[in-house]
Amino acid sequence: MPDLPKSPNVFHPRKPSAVGSRNSLAQEGRAQKEEYQQLIAEATENVLEDIAVKLPKEVLEQLEVMGGIKEKLYNYFNQNYQNMFNRYVTSTEDEMVKKVRNFVDKEENKILARYTPKEIAEMLDQIGGADKFNT
Repeated sequence: MPDLPKSPNVFHPRKPSAVGSRNSLAQEGRAQKEEYQQLIAEATENVLEDIAVKLPKEVLEQLEVMGGIKEKLYNYFNQNYQNMFNRYVTSTEDEMVKKVRNFVDKEENKILARYTPKEIAEMLDQIGGADKFNT
């Protein structure tokens, strides 16, 4: 496997990159829209090349007569990419909400569980004694 590019700002659909996540802090200043369009365009071109190599010429001509196969493939990849991205964002948001909720619950439990019943009884005895509080 070839070495990774020297800069984390190198993005290519098939070249390995030092950036683990497209949403990491190393993404600042990058043209993600152009990178995304390049990704979709290259995926479309790769599929078109495979189709052109494997299908006979007559079938290819019929496919082109039926409509622009390139536009259909591009729209298919684009829609699937958008669906995957939206699912990723939704699941990430759900996970964050869960983590925040668990953190808040943990902190509230720490505050509520600060005193045990025995400590509370001792505090009541110190404050007023057995004659004021029936513990």
